[in-house]
Amino acid sequence: RENISVVRSISESIKDNGYFFFDFLNSVYLRKHLQTFDIKKRNRKIIFQVREIAGKYVKKSIAIAGCTSVSDYPELREYHEKIRLFTLRDFRAIFRSCGLKIIRLFGDYSGKTFNINSSERLIILAKKK
Repeated sequence: RENISVVRSISESIKDNGYFFFDFLNSVYLRKHLQTFDIKKRNRKIIFQVREIAGKYVKKSIAIAGCTSVSDYPELREYHEKIRLFTLRDFRAIFRSCGLKIIRLFGDYSGKTFNINSSERLIILAKKK
């Protein structure tokens, strides 16, 4: 519901015949290519990320271990995020219900055409009816 509220708010803030871009992950691609974990080192910190798909969501846990600039003792911080895996079909229905028409789909930031199986992103150009 919160996600639909965001699209509805966008629609209400756009003038009639106005355009906007909406950027989201491509859930079909993500389900096929999910990287379940990775470990990176940045500056004096080690970053652990673990990802899993649970139903219609992707969950990510992040743990950052390292020393801060004010202490030589290690510190551990943890973060969690959960993102709903909306499909293109979901977005078509949501946009339609909010008075928006999808004009064009892109699969990346350079403007490549969206391909449901190979595009990492789902970038929607929409117009208010």
